[in-house]
Amino acid sequence: MREYMDRSLRNMFYDDRAELPVALRRRNPLVDLYEEPKEIVVTADLPGIKKEDIEVSATEDTLTIKAESEKEEEIEEEGYYLRERGHMKFYRRLPLPKKVKPKQIKATYHDGTLTVKLPKLEKEDKESVPVKVE
Repeated sequence: MREYMDRSLRNMFYDDRAELPVALRRRNPLVDLYEEPKEIVVTADLPGIKKEDIEVSATEDTLTIKAESEKEEEIEEEGYYLRERGHMKFYRRLPLPKKVKPKQIKATYHDGTLTVKLPKLEKEDKESVPVKVE
């Protein structure tokens, strides 16, 4: 029974072809999120990704980062024992601490680091409005 459970768990988390954890193939990029007086700033580590393979989208209260590296050519040579690099996906959806202006977001990418600047709404409508109860 123990052997069956070990094999089942191993198959759930490992790819038989590469003996690599499947979790390593799709990663959550490491991020820093901080607030400045007029904007929210997010920096994300996306090593090995080309700028054109990054997709950033946002709503007033959420930022989504997606990236996918192209798969390198397969190597089928004798003596090749381990393959940990290659096709990789990154995905991260972040709730934002303040509402932002999605149409004015700016993103830059340099040396494997994505920086996203999200201008904050100047003021949120916190005004109380009377509602007639019928």
